[in-house]
Amino acid sequence: MDSCLDRFIKNFKKIKIGKKTILDWSYHLATKDSKAFEVQHTGTLFKLDLLYSYLDFPYLHIMSRQRQKYNTKLIFLDLYSGNGLNKIKSESSLFLCGSSLLALLCSHNQTIKKQYPCYFDYTVMIDNDKDSITTLYDRCDALTKDLKISNKLKLSNKFETDAQLLTIRGDVINQDFISQLCLWLDSIWQDKIHIMMFVDPGSPGRLSMQTLTNLLTYPGDLIILLHQELFVEMVLKKRYNTDTIQRMLGMNKTDAESLFNKSKAELSRLYVKRFVDTIQGVKIDRLSSGSNYRNVVSSIKIRTDKQTYTLLFATRTTGGKHHETWQKIFSDYNTCIEKLSDAGKTMIGVLKGSQQRVDMY
Repeated sequence: MDSCLDRFIKNFKKIKIGKKTILDWSYHLATKDSKAFEVQHTGTLFKLDLLYSYLDFPYLHIMSRQRQKYNTKLIFLDLYSGNGLNKIKSESSLFLCGSSLLALLCSHNQTIKKQYPCYFDYTVMIDNDKDSITTLYDRCDALTKDLKISNKLKLSNKFETDAQLLTIRGDVINQDFISQLCLWLDSIWQDKIHIMMFVDPGSPGRLSMQTLTNLLTYPGDLIILLHQELFVEMVLKKRYNTDTIQRMLGMNKTDAESLFNKSKAELSRLYVKRFVDTIQGVKIDRLSSGSNYRNVVSSIKIRTDKQTYTLLFATRTTGGKHHETWQKIFSDYNTCIEKLSDAGKTMIGVLKGSQQRVDMY
């Protein structure tokens, strides 16, 4: 398991991107504006490690070449982007770039290494909080200027086709907003399109199954974080009413009402299964080869001292030669992330330099 720890440290603390590591960039941004999304557990570390690792290899490594060959538009879609910075508070605090900024840094690193463009054609960052999306815009602006790529990646705060970094204020539960997003996606879908969708809601109630279903019709991969224990707690305490459950899980009224009589274990299993079934059951539009469904869904447990979360990764078997390697790599990441999350708070010490080894290894 030393390779898992080595990769974790390499991703955040060793790789230089524009003369700074990801940790360096995180603190650099925090010195300009310390506003950050505060979390009281270490789970954020591991979902972001997984995202960065997957984007670095195989995603951008393979898809940036596929783009040249098949004229494919690559899109990073972040439905809950926040303000671009996390503050992980445990025994000590740690600043870490959020998902959208990690995607930008990873694509820049790939571009420098490969000497051809590996940036996403569009990075779409969505959040419903006005202050958060404004701060994210400013951070994208600062980061692209620091990396000297502001002339390559245009920034906009509305849906445009001639800008590459889009910071959009919107409520992803609102189906009128999702219709706007889908219209924009349709407008750029010419030959091929591939969306790397990252879904990390702050709570179960911030996600609508209808939203997910609409977006799953577009080709691409999905990483989604599920708060199953919080969902169970809210149902059993009757903090969610029937209408809310129907919207969240796409259920009819009778099935939603039946949840109030189920055990914790039953509710937890049902919640995760509902998402797996939906992800696997939505047909992907306009594919010419391979599976028309995301028939490969991998489940990862991220354990913290407060709760256990489930991270789902979904992709499809393709007509090409890469899908077996693609899935094998993610399976390896799965094992690593579960082991690293068991180390919990220790990993903050590893990144901050106060801890040299992890006993479980």
